[in-house]
Amino acid sequence: MSSTLSSQTVSMTPTKPAQTKLHMGIICPMTEKNHSDFLLQGFEAMCELGLEVSVLAEGDSNAQKKCFELSEKYPEQFHILESVPRNKTRLLKEVDVVVFTSKPDWKTVKEMAKNEIVSIVPEGSGLQNFNAQIEQGNAFTFEPNSFWGFISAIIRASENAQFEYDWKNIKRNIKELAL
Repeated sequence: MSSTLSSQTVSMTPTKPAQTKLHMGIICPMTEKNHSDFLLQGFEAMCELGLEVSVLAEGDSNAQKKCFELSEKYPEQFHILESVPRNKTRLLKEVDVVVFTSKPDWKTVKEMAKNEIVSIVPEGSGLQNFNAQIEQGNAFTFEPNSFWGFISAIIRASENAQFEYDWKNIKRNIKELAL
């Protein structure tokens, strides 16, 4: 008599298909007040990480010039949208994550929560950093004025998005903000 063992393997590999890109959006004006230097350096890092980036074209001439350069360098990943209400609405329907380098107003936070959009925000913005181990938090936060903290938050969002269970948890936590 022979017996056959069947085994199941539990995989800890990402569940999002490899060709699916995380889509980042920027809806704040690219000005010195909003740390445009972080954004402009961060855009290139996002594209190098394979992320898709959409920005509303609003900011100073230096920021606009850099955005046009990035759209030429990364034509499949970096998109500039005219800064009009229709495009902001479109962007908020299409992106997975919205990046803020300064504290967003609560009305914007609620609008994003209603659409289950994940945020990357500076600490002190009223949102809690997501911790996948304890399934708590509703954003990815970084220390204000820390460029490498900003990049770390982008990477953490990108990594967590690859795991369906974690991504569902943060979206569930975000949804609570809309109530």
